[in-house]
Amino acid sequence: MKRLFSVALALLFLSLPVGATETSRGARRYTAINTRTTGSESAPSGLGWPTAPVGLELTGLEGFNVYVEAGGTMSTGTFQAYLLNPATGNWLRAPALDLTAQALTAEAFSGFTVNGGTGRIAYVPNGIGQAVTIYIVGMPRGQ
Repeated sequence: MKRLFSVALALLFLSLPVGATETSRGARRYTAINTRTTGSESAPSGLGWPTAPVGLELTGLEGFNVYVEAGGTMSTGTFQAYLLNPATGNWLRAPALDLTAQALTAEAFSGFTVNGGTGRIAYVPNGIGQAVTIYIVGMPRGQ
């Protein structure tokens, strides 16, 4: 059942327009979409409110999956993880959550659990060599 839910979420997020941002929580879809123009980007800053939220809000989520798509074959690099410190509003590196890219045009990373309950997560490409779109899809608690 859990696998079927993940497949259904993947199909739902594929229908979202490129460049969209975090979807409405009332829609039961929790997706942050971030298009990066180069294979190496700087750390996120600010929250981007109200027009383009940065990263995915983790409140009320049980876990999340990350999907990346590129226009061509990615170089072996990383997607560096950043967590927002809710006390200071600063984005901090979270190397334990980094993702390693393979020489593919698309890749999925799954099985992340959310233990805290607040904050935001964002991923930034480093050494990917391609423009990429990063989708962070959250799984609501109790689903």
